[in-house]
Amino acid sequence: MDQVIALFDFNATDPGELSFRKGEVLTILDRKYEHWWLCKNGNDVRGVVPRNHVKLKSRSGSASTSTEGVTSSQKFTPISKKMHAREVVSQLVDHGCDDLTGELDFSSFGENPVTHGGFSDIYRGLLLDSTRVAVKALRVSVESISRNPKHLKRAARELHTWSKCRHPNVIPLLGLAIFRGRIGMIAPWMTHGNLPRYLESTPGVDRLNLCVQICEGLSYLHRINIIHCDLKGANVLVSDAGIPMLTDFGNSSLVDRTLCFTQTTSGPSFTVRWSAAEIFEENALHTEASDVYALGMTIYETVAGKIPYEGRSDTIVFILVAVKKEFPERLQALPNDGGSTDRLWKLLMLCWSFEPAVRPSAAEVAESKKLKAQEERRVIEECLAREQRRAEEERKLLEELRAEEARRREAAERHHQDWARYEQQKWESEDRKRRWAANPSFDRSSRAQKPTHEQLVLDAWNSYEVRWSTLFNTSPDWPINFRDIPWPLLCVPSGPELITPQAVGALILSPLHSQDKSRKERLRNAMLLWHSDKFEGRWVARVKEQEQLKVKEAVDAVACSLTELRANPDLYNF
Repeated sequence: MDQVIALFDFNATDPGELSFRKGEVLTILDRKYEHWWLCKNGNDVRGVVPRNHVKLKSRSGSASTSTEGVTSSQKFTPISKKMHAREVVSQLVDHGCDDLTGELDFSSFGENPVTHGGFSDIYRGLLLDSTRVAVKALRVSVESISRNPKHLKRAARELHTWSKCRHPNVIPLLGLAIFRGRIGMIAPWMTHGNLPRYLESTPGVDRLNLCVQICEGLSYLHRINIIHCDLKGANVLVSDAGIPMLTDFGNSSLVDRTLCFTQTTSGPSFTVRWSAAEIFEENALHTEASDVYALGMTIYETVAGKIPYEGRSDTIVFILVAVKKEFPERLQALPNDGGSTDRLWKLLMLCWSFEPAVRPSAAEVAESKKLKAQEERRVIEECLAREQRRAEEERKLLEELRAEEARRREAAERHHQDWARYEQQKWESEDRKRRWAANPSFDRSSRAQKPTHEQLVLDAWNSYEVRWSTLFNTSPDWPINFRDIPWPLLCVPSGPELITPQAVGALILSPLHSQDKSRKERLRNAMLLWHSDKFEGRWVARVKEQEQLKVKEAVDAVACSLTELRANPDLYNF
């Protein structure tokens, strides 16, 4: 077998291609194609290699670039309208298109197509593994295709171009099939349909994000040297996840084909409203620049929610574009554009420039739209962050209000319990007086049941702390009287005259509580509560008016008693 030597490194990008390194020797298995030869490497791995990356190795071992020995019958025969349909299918399968005829669940397809294209019908059904698919079937049968052979070459060209595409924003070609006697192209079924239908059914969708993804799809096609030639909203399908995908490669052109076609005799195909002025000229060819013009119109269609030059006939549109050089009507407020209407319109006018060389590339448009989308997302994220902070502040405030209300209810309950206990003690005292008046011997028996001094002091101290807590937690609007104030005595005094240093010291300086605090600490803590000016500023306003003078005098008496106890350590020493 003949051998070749690799002139350059080559990394396979498609299934069926063979990777190799410069200087590697490959064995030729088949040279019937002009541009690609079937070879195997030293590990017996097989695949096609590009002819211009290798040179023949002579019998003597030296390399030769001669193509002698390659007969005309071995050279590749381009696909043409003269070829039989099944031969075209065979060629396409050899170049990477999967034949899925045996994997279609024909019973799942309806009798009639769900929609129609220019040269084909679209059917909806399933593969045998229950995958939902669409079959784009050529409108003429395999048996009768010889009567209209141009359709065959068109379908083959679309299949070959489509099979090269692998991008999230380009609908994937699953394969081809003979469907009801016709050549069919198989792709995933898109529930949302095309872009205009999706925008109509989902008006609140992020249109700017859709535009970014459409730009990414076209930029990818241009990177792999594919000119779409018919980009418009109707040729953008939307997946179940809301992802736009470019489709319909019937008019597309692929620069570096591994499968050749004879030159077409028909003129360029286009849709007037999305076509640049230069396309209307005789013998004009679609270019990346004309694709970018159509991209601008598709962005306009996506953002505006209507076709370019809406309300105008195709003839009028032709005159407006080719003769008058007019743009579509500008919208004053573009939805979902984040307030950057002027910048968007400037970008669209660049895409629509009547000088193709001035138009940006699809990649540049994609980058510009991504920057706009990022700006809009940043604004939205800032708004969301502000809303989240506001909601968090409201939540914390509500929690604080609830906690405050709970504290007030608890304080009110304690206040009620203290008052009930006071009333109970008052009633018991009066009851003892009545019984003693009726029976003097009752006093002796009741004295035997009286609590000890230690119990009285501890009860008084606990009541003192509880009353202060109640006072701090009650509502500022809650009125208080003389008896509600937690006087620092063993019992509630009837008036200021009963508040003396000895009476105050008996409670504040008692050794029965607060053993961890010194005399000085106890007096300092008490002074913080009973400072005359502070007490008056915080509490006296809540005291009933008829008792305010009495309370002020009593507070002054407490403050004086504490001052005297602090100045004279021997006055009450525990």
